[in-house]
Amino acid sequence: MFRSIYLLSGDSDDNWALPRRLRRRLPGLFDNWIEAPYAPEVEQRIGQLDSLIPRGDEASIVLFGRSSGARAVSALAAQRPVGAVICLSYPFRMPNRQLEPKRFAHLADLSVPTLIIQGCDDEYGGLDVTEHYALSTAVSMRFIDGDHALQCSPAGLDVVAPLIRTFCDSVATGAPFEPARFDEAFYLRTHSRASREVATGRFRSAEQHHQAVGRQEHLSFRLLPEPG
Repeated sequence: MFRSIYLLSGDSDDNWALPRRLRRRLPGLFDNWIEAPYAPEVEQRIGQLDSLIPRGDEASIVLFGRSSGARAVSALAAQRPVGAVICLSYPFRMPNRQLEPKRFAHLADLSVPTLIIQGCDDEYGGLDVTEHYALSTAVSMRFIDGDHALQCSPAGLDVVAPLIRTFCDSVATGAPFEPARFDEAFYLRTHSRASREVATGRFRSAEQHHQAVGRQEHLSFRLLPEPG
Protein backbone atom coordinates (compact mmCIF):
# COMPACT_ATOMS: atom_id res chain seq x y z
CA MET A 1 0.00 0.00 0.00
CA PHE A 2 2.75 2.47 0.94
CA ARG A 3 5.20 3.36 -1.82
CA SER A 4 7.03 6.46 -0.62
CA ILE A 5 8.24 7.89 2.67
CA TYR A 6 9.15 11.56 2.97
CA LEU A 7 11.67 12.37 5.69
CA LEU A 8 12.23 15.64 7.52
CA SER A 9 15.17 15.99 9.90
CA GLY A 10 15.46 18.06 13.06
CA ASP A 11 17.52 21.21 13.50
CA SER A 12 20.85 19.64 14.47
CA ASP A 13 23.46 18.74 11.90
CA ASP A 14 23.47 15.07 12.85
CA ASN A 15 19.69 14.56 12.82
CA TRP A 16 19.83 12.67 9.51
CA ALA A 17 22.04 9.96 11.03
CA LEU A 18 19.28 8.09 12.86
CA PRO A 19 16.72 8.05 10.00
CA ARG A 20 19.42 6.76 7.66
CA ARG A 21 20.40 4.03 10.10
CA LEU A 22 16.74 3.07 10.41
CA ARG A 23 16.45 2.87 6.63
CA ARG A 24 19.10 0.16 6.62
CA ARG A 25 17.03 -1.70 9.21
CA LEU A 26 13.84 -1.50 7.13
CA PRO A 27 14.67 -3.01 3.73
CA GLY A 28 11.75 -3.41 1.38
CA LEU A 29 9.32 -1.34 3.44
CA PHE A 30 9.15 1.54 0.93
CA ASP A 31 10.12 1.88 -2.73
CA ASN A 32 11.21 5.49 -2.33
CA TRP A 33 12.93 7.27 0.57
CA ILE A 34 12.78 11.00 -0.08
CA GLU A 35 14.68 13.47 2.11
CA ALA A 36 12.89 16.81 2.13
CA PRO A 37 15.03 19.97 2.17
CA TYR A 38 15.72 21.74 5.44
CA ALA A 39 14.30 25.18 6.27
CA PRO A 40 14.73 27.09 9.54
CA GLU A 41 11.02 27.72 10.15
CA VAL A 42 8.39 25.01 10.63
CA GLU A 43 5.89 26.80 8.40
CA GLN A 44 8.46 26.90 5.60
CA ARG A 45 9.06 23.19 5.99
CA ILE A 46 5.34 22.46 5.83
CA GLY A 47 5.05 24.44 2.60
CA GLN A 48 8.07 22.80 1.01
CA LEU A 49 6.84 19.33 1.91
CA ASP A 50 3.35 20.08 0.63
CA SER A 51 4.80 21.09 -2.73
CA LEU A 52 6.81 17.85 -2.97
CA ILE A 53 3.92 15.43 -2.42
CA PRO A 54 2.04 14.51 -5.61
CA ARG A 55 -1.64 15.35 -5.61
CA GLY A 56 -3.99 12.38 -5.57
CA ASP A 57 -1.36 9.94 -4.27
CA GLU A 58 -1.55 10.80 -0.57
CA ALA A 59 -2.84 7.41 0.60
CA SER A 60 0.37 5.68 -0.54
CA ILE A 61 2.63 8.10 1.34
CA VAL A 62 4.12 8.03 4.85
CA LEU A 63 5.57 11.16 6.42
CA PHE A 64 8.48 10.70 8.80
CA GLY A 65 9.82 13.53 10.96
CA ARG A 66 12.37 13.89 13.69
CA SER A 67 12.14 16.68 16.31
CA SER A 68 11.10 19.89 14.50
CA GLY A 69 10.54 17.74 11.43
CA ALA A 70 7.96 15.80 13.43
CA ARG A 71 6.05 19.01 14.06
CA ALA A 72 6.05 19.77 10.36
CA VAL A 73 4.90 16.34 9.13
CA SER A 74 2.11 16.06 11.70
CA ALA A 75 0.91 19.60 11.00
CA LEU A 76 0.80 18.91 7.27
CA ALA A 77 -1.10 15.66 7.87
CA ALA A 78 -3.67 17.66 9.84
CA GLN A 79 -4.20 19.84 6.76
CA ARG A 80 -3.71 17.26 4.01
CA PRO A 81 -4.25 13.64 5.16
CA VAL A 82 -1.73 11.05 4.02
CA GLY A 83 -1.42 7.31 4.59
CA ALA A 84 0.44 7.49 7.91
CA VAL A 85 2.81 9.62 9.99
CA ILE A 86 5.85 8.57 12.05
CA CYS A 87 7.45 10.96 14.53
CA LEU A 88 10.69 10.57 16.48
CA SER A 89 11.41 12.79 19.48
CA TYR A 90 8.36 15.02 19.13
CA PRO A 91 9.06 18.49 20.60
CA PHE A 92 5.96 18.96 22.72
CA ARG A 93 7.56 21.80 24.69
CA MET A 94 10.71 23.86 24.87
CA PRO A 95 12.56 23.11 28.12
CA ASN A 96 12.04 25.74 30.84
CA ARG A 97 9.61 27.80 28.76
CA GLN A 98 5.88 28.38 28.70
CA LEU A 99 3.79 25.94 26.71
CA GLU A 100 3.16 26.83 23.08
CA PRO A 101 -0.12 25.24 21.91
CA LYS A 102 0.87 25.65 18.26
CA ARG A 103 3.38 22.86 18.85
CA PHE A 104 0.83 20.23 19.81
CA ALA A 105 -2.81 21.40 19.59
CA HIS A 106 -3.37 19.72 16.21
CA LEU A 107 -2.47 16.32 17.68
CA ALA A 108 -5.79 16.25 19.57
CA ASP A 109 -7.77 16.18 16.31
CA LEU A 110 -5.40 14.33 14.00
CA SER A 111 -7.21 11.67 11.95
CA VAL A 112 -4.17 10.19 10.16
CA PRO A 113 -2.70 7.06 11.83
CA THR A 114 0.35 8.39 13.66
CA LEU A 115 3.15 6.73 15.61
CA ILE A 116 5.18 8.88 18.02
CA ILE A 117 8.34 7.27 19.42
CA GLN A 118 9.68 9.26 22.36
CA GLY A 119 12.64 8.93 24.68
CA CYS A 120 11.63 8.28 28.29
CA ASP A 121 13.88 11.15 29.42
CA ASP A 122 13.21 13.51 26.51
CA GLU A 123 13.47 17.06 27.84
CA TYR A 124 10.94 18.13 25.19
CA GLY A 125 8.38 15.67 26.54
CA GLY A 126 9.15 12.34 28.21
CA LEU A 127 7.09 9.72 30.01
CA ASP A 128 4.77 12.44 31.36
CA VAL A 129 3.51 13.35 27.85
CA THR A 130 0.26 11.42 28.29
CA GLU A 131 -0.49 13.40 31.46
CA HIS A 132 -0.28 16.83 29.87
CA TYR A 133 -1.20 16.66 26.18
CA ALA A 134 -4.42 15.65 24.47
CA LEU A 135 -3.82 13.11 21.71
CA SER A 136 -6.42 11.81 19.29
CA THR A 137 -7.20 8.11 19.14
CA ALA A 138 -5.29 8.04 15.82
CA VAL A 139 -2.04 8.72 17.69
CA SER A 140 -0.06 5.78 19.15
CA MET A 141 2.67 6.62 21.68
CA ARG A 142 5.70 4.44 22.33
CA PHE A 143 8.55 5.16 24.74
CA ILE A 144 12.10 3.88 24.59
CA ASP A 145 15.22 4.54 26.64
CA GLY A 146 16.89 7.83 25.78
CA ASP A 147 16.56 11.61 25.71
CA HIS A 148 15.64 14.02 22.89
CA ALA A 149 18.79 13.23 20.94
CA LEU A 150 17.68 9.60 20.91
CA GLN A 151 21.12 8.31 20.02
CA CYS A 152 19.96 4.76 19.62
CA SER A 153 22.35 1.93 20.28
CA PRO A 154 22.05 -1.12 18.02
CA ALA A 155 19.81 -2.58 20.72
CA GLY A 156 17.64 0.55 20.61
CA LEU A 157 17.34 0.31 16.85
CA ASP A 158 16.28 -3.29 17.33
CA VAL A 159 13.26 -1.88 19.21
CA VAL A 160 12.48 1.11 16.99
CA ALA A 161 12.72 -0.52 13.55
CA PRO A 162 10.26 -3.36 14.26
CA LEU A 163 7.84 -0.84 15.79
CA ILE A 164 7.88 1.18 12.58
CA ARG A 165 7.46 -1.89 10.38
CA THR A 166 4.62 -3.30 12.50
CA PHE A 167 2.88 0.07 12.58
CA CYS A 168 3.07 0.49 8.81
CA ASP A 169 1.91 -3.07 8.22
CA SER A 170 -1.05 -2.60 10.57
CA VAL A 171 -2.14 0.61 8.86
CA ALA A 172 -1.75 -0.89 5.40
CA THR A 173 -3.72 -4.05 6.23
CA GLY A 174 -6.18 -2.63 8.75
CA ALA A 175 -4.94 -5.02 11.43
CA PRO A 176 -4.84 -3.75 15.02
CA PHE A 177 -1.63 -2.13 16.20
CA GLU A 178 -0.92 -3.59 19.62
CA PRO A 179 -1.20 -0.84 22.25
CA ALA A 180 1.64 0.18 24.54
CA ARG A 181 1.75 -1.36 27.99
CA PHE A 182 -0.28 0.57 30.53
CA ASP A 183 1.45 1.75 33.74
CA GLU A 184 -0.88 0.15 36.27
CA ALA A 185 1.15 1.21 39.33
CA PHE A 186 1.21 4.89 38.35
CA TYR A 187 -2.54 4.98 37.69
CA LEU A 188 -3.51 3.28 40.94
CA ARG A 189 -1.06 5.38 42.93
CA THR A 190 -2.40 8.59 41.39
CA HIS A 191 -6.14 7.88 41.53
CA SER A 192 -7.39 6.58 44.86
CA ARG A 193 -10.93 5.91 43.64
CA ALA A 194 -9.62 3.77 40.81
CA SER A 195 -7.44 1.90 43.29
CA ARG A 196 -10.45 1.15 45.50
CA GLU A 197 -12.62 0.06 42.59
CA VAL A 198 -9.95 -2.30 41.28
CA ALA A 199 -9.35 -3.67 44.79
CA THR A 200 -13.06 -4.42 45.27
CA GLY A 201 -13.27 -6.20 41.91
CA ARG A 202 -15.44 -3.68 40.09
CA PHE A 203 -12.68 -3.46 37.48
CA ARG A 204 -10.13 -6.17 36.84
CA SER A 205 -7.24 -3.75 36.17
CA ALA A 206 -6.23 -0.12 36.14
CA GLU A 207 -6.21 -0.21 32.35
CA GLN A 208 -9.80 -1.41 32.23
CA HIS A 209 -10.78 1.36 34.65
CA HIS A 210 -9.09 3.92 32.42
CA GLN A 211 -10.84 2.62 29.31
CA ALA A 212 -14.25 2.57 31.00
CA VAL A 213 -14.05 5.63 33.24
CA GLY A 214 -10.72 7.40 33.28
CA ARG A 215 -10.61 8.36 29.61
CA GLN A 216 -13.97 10.12 29.81
CA GLU A 217 -12.95 11.87 33.03
CA HIS A 218 -9.53 12.81 31.62
CA LEU A 219 -7.67 11.06 34.43
CA SER A 220 -3.91 11.18 34.02
CA PHE A 221 -2.10 8.01 33.01
CA ARG A 222 1.28 6.83 31.82
CA LEU A 223 2.59 4.14 29.50
CA LEU A 224 5.51 1.83 30.16
CA PRO A 225 8.65 1.88 28.02
CA GLU A 226 9.05 -0.71 25.33
CA PRO A 227 10.86 -3.83 26.53
CA GLY A 228 14.48 -4.14 25.54
